[in-house]
Amino acid sequence: MNKTHFFRISKKVFPFFILFFILSSSINSYAQHSTSSPYSRFGIGDISSRGNSQTYGLGGVSAAVRSSFSLNSVNPASYTGLLANTFLLDLGINYKSSAFVVDGQNQYNNDANISHFAFAFSAKNWLYFSAGIKPTSYVGYNIEHTYTLADQTESLVSYSGQGGINKVYMGTAVHLFKRLSIGLNVNYNFGTLQKTSSAYLPTDGGSTVVDATESNVFKKFTPDFGIQYTDSIFGESVFTLGVVYNQQAKYNTYTELLTKRFLSINGNSYNDTIQHVETPEGTITIPASFGVGFAVNFKNKFLIAADYYQQDWTNAGIENIGDFSLTKEYTASAGLEFIPKLGGNKLHQNIRYRVGGYFKNSYLQANDQNINVSALTVGIGFPFKGNSNILNMAFELGKRGTQENSLLQENFALFSLSFSLHDYWFRKFKYN
Repeated sequence: MNKTHFFRISKKVFPFFILFFILSSSINSYAQHSTSSPYSRFGIGDISSRGNSQTYGLGGVSAAVRSSFSLNSVNPASYTGLLANTFLLDLGINYKSSAFVVDGQNQYNNDANISHFAFAFSAKNWLYFSAGIKPTSYVGYNIEHTYTLADQTESLVSYSGQGGINKVYMGTAVHLFKRLSIGLNVNYNFGTLQKTSSAYLPTDGGSTVVDATESNVFKKFTPDFGIQYTDSIFGESVFTLGVVYNQQAKYNTYTELLTKRFLSINGNSYNDTIQHVETPEGTITIPASFGVGFAVNFKNKFLIAADYYQQDWTNAGIENIGDFSLTKEYTASAGLEFIPKLGGNKLHQNIRYRVGGYFKNSYLQANDQNINVSALTVGIGFPFKGNSNILNMAFELGKRGTQENSLLQENFALFSLSFSLHDYWFRKFKYN
């Protein structure tokens, strides 16, 4: 790479790196995820979906998906699918509506979150870079339960939580050979999980409230590795095999336990601190995950893809999860994309139509019963300003858990919206 080309790239990319570091440094504002799921009380919370709005519409497949006009950070080897001398900016949001059912009672919640912010560009026709921010997990719940004491008075106990884990990544990918690409993401994982238990106790002439808040702080660098092998089959069709490996992350968590008591007696209020303990020596392990998948692109008209991921949580070292336990997680997903006529002169010829689904044997288990997740997905991609910029939308309808054994079932609908903005850099045009 000559110096002139390097400085041109630096001048183009510099404003996006400035924006990227501003967003990544705003940890407190970005970390305030929104979720209302009681299941987020356990483990590290609700683990966010892989991919973006394009792959959501395909059932979440990502290991072998590669595109010139969409960024797939799940497998960093896919960055080599971008065209040379191009820049791609991708940002999206998710909106989720849930109905929780337990013992015949219903509760409804709605949540919205930033799903990702990322960009990628090619430095050479064999070397690619990417950076971005995305959530790893969400915590957000508020559960209340009334107990009848021995003297027939009632005590109200509530459990609430907030926070989550995020990751900022910087990645690169190269063509090793004509058909083989490898990629690496270096992630900085950070976040705080805060859980509070509160007990209300009636007393003669007043009441007592005891609050206990536990905060776990996470900070860790981890790498993700990806490989994609692409070859032509059946003439103009392309087959891609993808492999993804996310390394285990062992967190030296900083834990703070704060217990306070609030007294109300004859109209007068008092409060004091019962306990304030800091324990920086705790550890929590997020296990390694492995994924493999394939995709077949038939003449840029049909895309068929499928994935399988696994992650063993049995030795994660996460405590205080009540009657729940952690187990192995498996996810199988598949999707189909159809484009009537890519590169056609009319808008409707270039619209991407997507459909898919997935089944997840999740890492949570209660009463020897897995809290499984299954969903069907549909999606659509609208090109604008030519065919290189895409507005992606996806809709997911699914179920998590079961009503059996007095467990909680979540019926949910998730809507995802993202923009993939594409630009050509440093191309020489000839005019007659």
